[in-house]
Amino acid sequence: MTDTAFTAQDIAAFLQEHPGFFDEHAEVFATLQVPHPHGSRAISLGERQIMTLRERNRELEWRMNELVRNASASESIGAHIAKWCCRLLSESEPQRVPGEIALG
Repeated sequence: MTDTAFTAQDIAAFLQEHPGFFDEHAEVFATLQVPHPHGSRAISLGERQIMTLRERNRELEWRMNELVRNASASESIGAHIAKWCCRLLSESEPQRVPGEIALG
């Protein structure tokens, strides 16, 4: 046996290069325990993945809500500009166009 020390990066690279590792070694996967991010107890890898996915889901929901708010604001601005353009195009007296432009 060699005295080679593996780094976290080595292990991560190995697992990425061998995605079937835990299929072939299910007993290792079943017994993995990782530190709880908000406490001193250990939790299963599955619980940790669920926590990570829930947090990611919250972040994605927040981002989606921001996009919806931005889309709504953009739609309102677009409607305002469309009405303004219609008023400008429908103005029959050229001398009143600057006043319509100023009104926005």
